[in-house]
Amino acid sequence: MTRAAEPTSEMPSTPGHGRHPRRPRLALIALCLAFFVVQLDVTVVNVAVEAIRIDLGGGLGGQQWIVASYTVVLAAGMLTAGPWATASAHVASACSA
Repeated sequence: MTRAAEPTSEMPSTPGHGRHPRRPRLALIALCLAFFVVQLDVTVVNVAVEAIRIDLGGGLGGQQWIVASYTVVLAAGMLTAGPWATASAHVASACSA
């Protein structure tokens, strides 16, 4: 029967082998900042939608399409940026090791 190795100074007991300490407060601040930027961006589009409607010559339906299409494109960009950022972070941490 084999015994599990006890943690020593050479073998950290935290997941991730001690390379990057977890910073939940920093992650929360980043998420709050990202949410604020998204809300600000959508607010800017809603303010500018009247000028966009006049330039494109549409009605109320056109305004709804402008806001909906912008929101869909923004959401798709955010969904693809998440895995890309995770992958690039892993590459950066592997290169710095």
